[in-house]
Amino acid sequence: MPVRSLQDMRPVERRTSITRSRFIANRLGLGRAMIEGSTRYAINEGIIGFASTGDKEFDDSCNRVCDEIFEGTEEKSCDVAGNLNWYEQQEVICPAMMTDGDCGSAKVLTRDANGRIPITSRPQFQLFAT
Repeated sequence: MPVRSLQDMRPVERRTSITRSRFIANRLGLGRAMIEGSTRYAINEGIIGFASTGDKEFDDSCNRVCDEIFEGTEEKSCDVAGNLNWYEQQEVICPAMMTDGDCGSAKVLTRDANGRIPITSRPQFQLFAT
């Protein structure tokens, strides 16, 4: 039987595929090593974004802001729970993509007392583990 993509699978086939891949990742050392190795080589220290508009001053200021958001301190974390910065989230997302085929996340913006999103609001993400 040919391998079908997750989009083409029926729900029962998708569930079986996820169950088997999690079994391999959790119970077989070789499977876990393959996922950890792939994560390490795919993202290493994390995927780093940078601006390249040609305007050096703008690029430098944009890169500083992005670095602050990506590296986030405990009080300025990229994670809603305040536990992970963007690079650490990548280490969670990559294995989930390899075992489950997807990883749920939601962009969360804080709101003020009136329900409006302040312009100074920092974007944060909530990861959903299945």
